[in-house]
Amino acid sequence: MARRLHTLLRGQHRKSEVDIYGKGVRALMNWNQMQANWKQAKGSVKQEFGSLTDNDLEMIAGSRDKLIGKLQERYGITREEAQRRADQWLQHAGQSTKEDAHQHAGQR
Repeated sequence: MARRLHTLLRGQHRKSEVDIYGKGVRALMNWNQMQANWKQAKGSVKQEFGSLTDNDLEMIAGSRDKLIGKLQERYGITREEAQRRADQWLQHAGQSTKEDAHQHAGQR
């Protein structure tokens, strides 16, 4: 574990990928992927967090930190709770995407 953290800090990965929330680099990589596919994900975010406006979604643009901030603002929750909800949504969204891909592959 210490060796992996040292490798991360040495620059083989971007600093934004350092595991500061105990979720591992993989979770942060998923957020990077989400940012790249934000247009497709906005509908799922809107469905999960109905208090977010279209302007909020445009401003968030796939950024975990911006989503967490907006969740705090709109729902009046702590940063830790907002982080938990955002990461839980991402995990669910990732599982749904995998299930859809498996179903689509089975139809071929």
